[in-house]
Parts: sequence; C-alpha cells; structure tokens
Amino acid sequence: MPVATTWSVVNMTRKTADGGVFEVNWLCKALNDSGPEIAKYGATYSCTPDPTSPDFTPYEDLTEDQVIGWVKDSLNATNPDAVTELEARLVTSVDEQIAINNADSTGVPWSTEQLPTD
Repeated sequence: MPVATTWSVVNMTRKTADGGVFEVNWLCKALNDSGPEIAKYGATYSCTPDPTSPDFTPYEDLTEDQVIGWVKDSLNATNPDAVTELEARLVTSVDEQIAINNADSTGVPWSTEQLPTD
C-alpha cells in the first residue's frame, strides 16, 4: 500500500496584455495506490511577474513543472523543509486512514470462501 504524493496546478490568473502570471492555485495530494484513502492540501501562490526580466517565460511557454517549481520555491523560502513537511503530513494522514479502514475484518476462520456481496 504505497502512498504517493503528486502536485498539480489547478488554475492560473494572468495579465492578458503581457501573459504575466500573478496567481497560481495549486494542489498537493497524497493517495493510497491500492485504496480510496486520500489527503490533499491546496492554496494560492501570488507573485509579481516582470515581463522585462530575462527569466520571464511567456504564458504560452510555461510548463506545469515550472510553475510547481515556483510554488515549491515559495513554500521553502521561509522554511527549507516546508515541501517535505507538507508531503509527510499528507502521507501520515493517508496512513492513518488506512489503519482505520483496515482495523476491522469479516469472515470465519474455518472457510476461505467469500460470501456474495449482493
């Protein structure tokens, strides 16, 4: 039951005139790959684009990985372990859900035959 985290960009807001993105809605999700357990956390990252900067990437050339990099860099700016800690909290939450969901079982010890579920 491995738990994996994934990052995604849900939406972005930009200036139409120059394509400068100034707001990113993002989501980090931890998911049990063999069950329904999930934990997620999302927020909004605000930035100030500078279209005159040599590092500026036009909107149409942005990749999700690049924008997720901005988000992670921003999170880690005040705490270098923020991204790791967020992912760990989400994985712990999923692990706790798995433990709760696996706490009870049904059946009888003398038979391995499964009962119909309908």
